[in-house]
Amino acid sequence: MAQMQVEALTTPYLQFGEVQWWYFPNSSGITFYDDYTKTEFQNQHGRAIHTFTSNDDSPDPYLEEKAFLPGLIGSFTSAIRGFVRATYPQTKFEVLYPHDVNDHLLTRAVNYSDTDWTSGNLEVLKTENFTYTGSRDMNKALESIRFPQQKGFALGQAAHLVGVFNASEPWNWERRLSKSEGVTEVVFWAFDQFAMIGYSLPLYEGVRRAQFLGRA
Repeated sequence: MAQMQVEALTTPYLQFGEVQWWYFPNSSGITFYDDYTKTEFQNQHGRAIHTFTSNDDSPDPYLEEKAFLPGLIGSFTSAIRGFVRATYPQTKFEVLYPHDVNDHLLTRAVNYSDTDWTSGNLEVLKTENFTYTGSRDMNKALESIRFPQQKGFALGQAAHLVGVFNASEPWNWERRLSKSEGVTEVVFWAFDQFAMIGYSLPLYEGVRRAQFLGRA
């Protein structure tokens, strides 16, 4: 991808798209137990990794797992950055972080690499929260939009991805909320949904209150 962007005469810009362990109750299950992860943990700690059964299990009694799992994510993204930049040193990177999926005791702790996902290593930290949009919870969406600042990213390094849904869901409200917070960019997912539903441009920007202050 970096090579293709260089050939197109642009600065390579790549995304680590949701490189966390996803979990949905009664659906996908816990995904910490592939052979590589189990083997690496066994080699480092001399025992099998603990079996978590819910995304709301507390990781606090399992400090080795709590450190190991985000560390593994960080080592993965660090290795990719190093490999790409060995050939294309100008390449920029961002992380896409699904705040709603990780809004649980376990996933909040193990799905963010504090050691590697820093403002010095990444151009942008981008959040998304389709669940909050679908449930019409703009308070939680605002938490998501503001999350990069909690992780030490300035507004110029914060972005938000908005899922474009039906008109009954407040995706355009979420877009306006993101803009009002001053993030560097607001991205839609996805153009085909926007086009097939048939939304028109320019998008509605909301009603602003006016006040008469008298005549000069």
